[in-house]
Amino acid sequence: MVHENYKYWQTEGVGWYEKYINRKKHIPYFHFQEIFISEIASRNSPVKVLEYGCGVGRHLKNLVDIPGVTANGYDQSPTMVSEMLNWTSQEWVDEHVRIGGPVSKLPYEDGFFDIVYTSEVLVHVCPEDVPHILKELLRVSQGVVFHFEPGPEVDLDREVHGGCWGHDIQRMYEDMGVLCRTLPKLFKVQDIFFVETNNKRQISEPFSPTTSFLFRKMEQEFEPLLLKGIYNTYEEKLKEAHRKESNLVSAVEFNEWLLQAALNGDYPPVARLEVLPEEDRNEAWIRYIKPFESGPMIPWSKLSTLPENWTFVPSIDCMDDKALLGRPGSHIELPVGHLPFLSLMGHPWSSKLKVTVGEKEFVLDLRRDKPEIVSFQVSAKSKEIV
Repeated sequence: MVHENYKYWQTEGVGWYEKYINRKKHIPYFHFQEIFISEIASRNSPVKVLEYGCGVGRHLKNLVDIPGVTANGYDQSPTMVSEMLNWTSQEWVDEHVRIGGPVSKLPYEDGFFDIVYTSEVLVHVCPEDVPHILKELLRVSQGVVFHFEPGPEVDLDREVHGGCWGHDIQRMYEDMGVLCRTLPKLFKVQDIFFVETNNKRQISEPFSPTTSFLFRKMEQEFEPLLLKGIYNTYEEKLKEAHRKESNLVSAVEFNEWLLQAALNGDYPPVARLEVLPEEDRNEAWIRYIKPFESGPMIPWSKLSTLPENWTFVPSIDCMDDKALLGRPGSHIELPVGHLPFLSLMGHPWSSKLKVTVGEKEFVLDLRRDKPEIVSFQVSAKSKEIV
């Protein structure tokens, strides 16, 4: 029986290439991993490299551009591997990547590679399967095996992706009689476990302790700025969600008002809006319209068609976050109350707007010296110029 964790990765890999791209925009350690892996391969070229759990090929994509590096990958997920087609060809995948079981024997000869590594892979492996995988990685390496993995002290969400575990990798190697060192951290959430397999191929480490310290210091100094950026983005998305919710509520409330008016036999009149041409002014912006000042905004969907010379433009705090922009030459009609309330925008280039509701007619001059919200409440008078 396949564990839920393995099943998740086998079937849910589509879309992870794009997820990694987005995560790299605000998580520095993804970049630090790529720099370390690319640098150790480059410093020791020519080398044959195996990434166990290569997924979408985030690291392989970098390795293939380094002279003298032969990059290979192994993964249990066909859906993850299919994401490699975002950056390479099917021919390259067929030649360099193998798909197999999560705890199968690797399809390579003993000592076939110089460098073998995992990057956030063992964290998704069931604890009872990790020792077998480590033995296989040791078997196929003649140089080093290393891992970017969270240590046992890192607090993990045990339920995500079907299961996550923080393994004591150093102790597991010790139980096999293998010396495993931890290199100086590049970032706080993962350790770098480093094993030299034998003397057939000497592999040098990519960074000095001082360089590793500088990476760590960089993460510490940038982290507050990144968190602030994430928080600001969250705040903007929350505000956007609230605006959409408010617009939706307004639409529902307007439809309820319209239905109640119809049930009472008080069918609301139609408002006709027309932009009047002026010599140097030729447009009018309508933010929203309400059947009365404290009523709900009338949804723009109540416009059966949008006539020529009228269009929607993105604008916050308007109905559906869109303002209605009109120019002379045609008019629009909307069902409104007897005394509707209009919220408009005035600009130096704004023209006049003619509003007709039943027998009442109004001409509003929207010209203002600077951008300004203009509110207008239809009165009981039959004609008015404002």
